[in-house]
Amino acid sequence: MSDIDEDDEKAEIEALLPDFDQILQRARAAGGDLHHTEAQTTHLRELFDRFQLPQMKEVHRDSVINILQQLGYPHLNEEEVKPLIDKATSCDTLFFEDILAVMSSYAELEKARLQEMFAKFDENGNGKLETDEVYTLLKSMGFLYLRGMVKEAIVLVDLDGNGTLNCEELALLMHLCRHTQGFAKDDVVQMSHIFRRQQLARRAPAANCLEDGDKLGEKELPVEHLYAVLKAYFGPQLKAKAQALAKQREQMNGAGITFAELLGWAAQMRDTLFQEYRETFDRFDLNKNGVISMDEMRQGLLSIGYTMSLKAIQEIISSVQREGEWHESWNACEPSLDAFMHFMHRLQRTEGFTASELREINLSFQRFDEDGSRDIDAVELNDMLHNLGHETKYDEVQLLIHQITASPTGRLDFREYVRFMRMHRESELKHIREIYNMNERDQDLD
Repeated sequence: MSDIDEDDEKAEIEALLPDFDQILQRARAAGGDLHHTEAQTTHLRELFDRFQLPQMKEVHRDSVINILQQLGYPHLNEEEVKPLIDKATSCDTLFFEDILAVMSSYAELEKARLQEMFAKFDENGNGKLETDEVYTLLKSMGFLYLRGMVKEAIVLVDLDGNGTLNCEELALLMHLCRHTQGFAKDDVVQMSHIFRRQQLARRAPAANCLEDGDKLGEKELPVEHLYAVLKAYFGPQLKAKAQALAKQREQMNGAGITFAELLGWAAQMRDTLFQEYRETFDRFDLNKNGVISMDEMRQGLLSIGYTMSLKAIQEIISSVQREGEWHESWNACEPSLDAFMHFMHRLQRTEGFTASELREINLSFQRFDEDGSRDIDAVELNDMLHNLGHETKYDEVQLLIHQITASPTGRLDFREYVRFMRMHRESELKHIREIYNMNERDQDLD
C-alpha cells in the first residue's frame, strides 16, 4: 500500500540514496572498490561529525561500534573491532582517517567471513547459490531480512542474469543491503515520502536556522523530527522505542539528519518490531512445536491490537504467496515463525484490511480529499466518518490523529488514514466487547 506514483519511485530513491547506480557500475568494473563510494564516504563523515567530541576533531573509541552499526553493520563483534581500532591508533580518540581505516579493515573482515559462509552453503561446490540458499545464509549470519527484499536485491546484483549468485555477486548484495539498511524498495520509497513531507511541513525560515546557529542542509531534516518520521512509518505501537532513539540522537552533534542516517535509525526500529513479532509468536506457540494454529494466530494478533477474521488472515497469506515471499515448505494453516514474520510485514502495510475494504477506504479518502493534496485534516476526517455512519466527536478524532501522527500540520496521508481507520475500528470493537462482557457478568449474577 503506497500513495507514491510508480514514476516517482526512482526519482525518490536517487535523490536520497544517490549511490545506487554508482555501486552497480563499480561492481561491473574489474577491481571496483565497493567500500569507498562517494555517498558512503559522505555518510561516514556525517556520522563522524555526529559523534565528535566537544572542541575536538576526533571521536572516542567507544563510539566506533555505533558508527559502524549506522553504516549498515548491525551484528558487530566488539572483540573483532577492538584490534582494528588498536591497529589504527594507540590513543583513546580517532581522527576521521583512523575511522576510515577501521571501516576498510572491518569490510575486509566481513568479506572473508562472507567467503567462508559462501563455501559452507555451496554444498555441491558449483560456485553458485540459489535464492533459498542466499536467504538461509543471511539468516544464519543474523540479518533480519525478509524474502521479498532478498529476491529484489538478487535481481539487482545478478550481473550475469543466471538467477543465482556467485561469491562476488553475494558481496555486492551485502553492500546494497548496507546501503538501504536491508529495506526493500517500497519501504525506502514510503520512508522517503514521509521524510520529504516533514521537510515541506517545516520549510519556514526558522526551520532552517537553529538557535545555535547551525544551518540545515537542503537534504536534511531537523533532528527533533526524527521521532515524527519513525512514528509515522512504524505506527504508535512502537512510540516508546521511537522516543528513546530520538532522545539518543538529540544528545549527539548536528542539527539535522540526512535520509541515509534516518535509515540507520529505522533499522533499529525494525529490529525491535521483529523482536516483538517473535515474542508474540512464542507466547502463542503453546506446545512449543514451532508452528501456531489459525486460532492461536488470531489470539496473538488480537493481543497486539489487530482484530481479524479468518478470511482476512487467509487473504494476506495468499497475497504473500502470490508475490513469491511465501516458501513452499510453509504451511498456510499452521504458520512457522518465518511465515508469521512475513505475514506481519504484509499486515503492517494493509493494517489488517482486506483488498475490498481497502478499495472502499481509498474511495472515501479520495472523495473527501477535494484539493488533491493526498492528505486530510481532523474536520474533513470527522465529516467523512459521519458520512460513513460512525457517531464520532471531533475531540475523539483529534485524539486518535495525535496517536497516529506527529506531523506538525495534524493532517493524515492515505497510509496514516488507513491506520486511523484500523484504530477506530479496534476502539469500537473494544467497546462492544466490554459491553458484552458486562452483560455476561450480569447474567452470571442473576
